[in-house]
Amino acid sequence: MRIASFVRIAVLALASSAAPVSAAMVVQGYEAKKHDRFYSGVDKAFIGQAFDWSGVGNSNGASGNGQWATMISPSYFVTASHFAPGGSVTFYEGNNSAGVSRTYTIATTQILAGSDLTLGKLTAPIPASHQIAKYALADAPTVDPYVNQVIYNYAVPSRVGRNVIDEFGTANIAGRPSVGYAFDYDDANLGDPGLGADETFLQGGDSGGPSFMAQNGVLLLTGIHSGIGDTNGPLVPGGLISFDTFVTYYKPQIIAAMAGSGEALSLVAIPEPSALGLVAGIALLAMRRVYRRATVIS
Repeated sequence: MRIASFVRIAVLALASSAAPVSAAMVVQGYEAKKHDRFYSGVDKAFIGQAFDWSGVGNSNGASGNGQWATMISPSYFVTASHFAPGGSVTFYEGNNSAGVSRTYTIATTQILAGSDLTLGKLTAPIPASHQIAKYALADAPTVDPYVNQVIYNYAVPSRVGRNVIDEFGTANIAGRPSVGYAFDYDDANLGDPGLGADETFLQGGDSGGPSFMAQNGVLLLTGIHSGIGDTNGPLVPGGLISFDTFVTYYKPQIIAAMAGSGEALSLVAIPEPSALGLVAGIALLAMRRVYRRATVIS
């Protein structure tokens, strides 16, 4: 994959001795009936109802106050290295917390070199009868098709909002594994054009949760939450950003780690933008910001 031009992100780590503090992901115009996967009221109007979220699990179940795991095959999942689950993780077949849940034991975890991405493996493959989703990765030879794409962010407490990918870069965390190659998305408060009131800003406890692009009604895994920060630039002066490790960048390591398991990583191609769209995207990025500071969000 060709690496596009990027900005280096300066990251400040939280005190390593501090226990992670979970807080609900901020969503502009938040409504429980609209943004909470497990909302149980009769007026439920969940923005993610058309998609299958069953492959997103948490070590603390539906509360979403533990560590995250997102399945990419019957045995393997990905998460953030600095906030990875251990022991077991629980998934729900539907969007009802009182419905069928499945808890699986974690056998091994492996940090992917140069990243904040961990590949985990369960003790046994999830049976097809359990109806737990396995997500393909959004795949393209350059980062151009990802820029300006709407993504669905899944975070504490099993909450879903949306944002727009702004740009790609590298990130480093002092005293912790590198986030490596990442993308960011801002919280402009006014909302991105065409996005509406669903715009997100990650919070503590969200590290390891997934971001998805949607194509033909199917979720494609794109990022794993790693950090937050603020900015100094003409478009969003003093604005807030969230950033994810870009999972597809690490597909060679994932494929190598899964070799011999009998399971394959699924990749779905996303189209390159038109020449006109690419020029518009470049013009927009030229207005974007310089990073001032950021921090991990576990």
